[in-house]
Amino acid sequence: MAVEESKKFLSGIGNMAYEDLSDQIEKNTRFKNNTAWEKVFTGCLVLDKIEESGECHIVADDLKKHGLREPRLMARMESKHDVPPVFKEHDLCILPCEARGNYIIGHFEAFVNLDYSPEKIEKYPTRVERTYDTLDPCTVSKEPSAILSAFNYGILDKIAGDPAAGLKMTNFGREFTADFNFSINNTHGGAPYNIHVNRSQLEMDGVFESEDCIINIEAKIGVKDDFIARQLYYPYRLIRDQTDKDILNVFLTYSSGSIFTHVFTVNDDQNYNSFRLVEIDRFDFFEEISVKEVSELVNNAIITNEPCDVPFPQADSMQKVIDAIDVINHYPGITDKDLAYRLSIVDRQGGYYGNACKYLGIVERRRQGNAYQNYLSTAGRELLDLQPKARMLRIVELISKHKVFNHFLCEYLEQNHPPEKKDIIDWLIKNIDKMDEDKDTPGRRASTVVGWIKWVWGICNAQG
Repeated sequence: MAVEESKKFLSGIGNMAYEDLSDQIEKNTRFKNNTAWEKVFTGCLVLDKIEESGECHIVADDLKKHGLREPRLMARMESKHDVPPVFKEHDLCILPCEARGNYIIGHFEAFVNLDYSPEKIEKYPTRVERTYDTLDPCTVSKEPSAILSAFNYGILDKIAGDPAAGLKMTNFGREFTADFNFSINNTHGGAPYNIHVNRSQLEMDGVFESEDCIINIEAKIGVKDDFIARQLYYPYRLIRDQTDKDILNVFLTYSSGSIFTHVFTVNDDQNYNSFRLVEIDRFDFFEEISVKEVSELVNNAIITNEPCDVPFPQADSMQKVIDAIDVINHYPGITDKDLAYRLSIVDRQGGYYGNACKYLGIVERRRQGNAYQNYLSTAGRELLDLQPKARMLRIVELISKHKVFNHFLCEYLEQNHPPEKKDIIDWLIKNIDKMDEDKDTPGRRASTVVGWIKWVWGICNAQG
């Protein structure tokens, strides 16, 4: 890649590193966007038009006139979490359509859910000798760096199905679609919408081509619950007009030394909802973690009393807990609400994940008015100073110190099978104070226990 191309790539394509987010998006973007959309819905009679015809076409000038906001920022809804309340209330979504600055609003089934369950992921140790002084795959904080790590360390070759596939990067950055039509499901059960797109702006995070196939990538930092399929579908349609080769559409996420890839094909070019999940892979750049190493930590753990100043965790995704640690490291004092925003989760879950970090001793939480601020503790700073493998093992050690987790991790060791949720519920009610005050609480907390235990065994990629 030429020097100027490299600079453009690293600075241009969807670079949503945590630091860049703080520069690009003001702290109260959500509030401003939500307020702007309320004004647009009123001023442009959006709901009346949808009641009349099932859809509403709207242009950038209308968004500026009524919302007093940059249209591109207002229309940016990359996950369900980003959808403003007025859209959620009426089960609506927005898509770019016929020309730059033209949008359509309707009851679109626009998002694809993502699954990071360890039992559904194929694991591939990718430990390699670091080859490039300027690209460390264990300390990635930018989406282009995640893509370059996947490319330069052979992950994309594996996805292409041929270690000698000869992949070359062929496109990235801002493009415009050609003229095409597609159908999209109606979430209210009616007939699918038929949408016409022409010259709509799109962003390609990275396109790679070999003799046999093309890989179309959308990349994010941190694991995500879902994404808007437009981010892959619009580039896919542009690429499809250029080739007859097989196209693999990859939603790539990077989290603390690991790359996760959800690989999709499209069954019907004209059908937005025809994405088919082919495989989910996990590539760890750190050294292999053996079952024996984890077992020794679990069996030798010194059990501590349950902390009295933090609730029992309700944060099912340990990988997202790890992402939360990274966010808090970048933003000391971040509030729960802003933590939720950067993790792409609902506001109340920011507190859940902040508390989960505190439960492990990694984070200190300080009340500031009606909000909590999150800071890394000494143990948290020490954790991030470790190399990725040692960091993962330290987290296992911190989890194992808590009696319920240690109990069921040991049971997993003996039976080689994850615990039953009902058994965890019974254990929690008998052993954790006030656990049964709300009949739903034990079940929610048991889900966290299951999730963390599966994560512990999911990071093992060697049997020794």
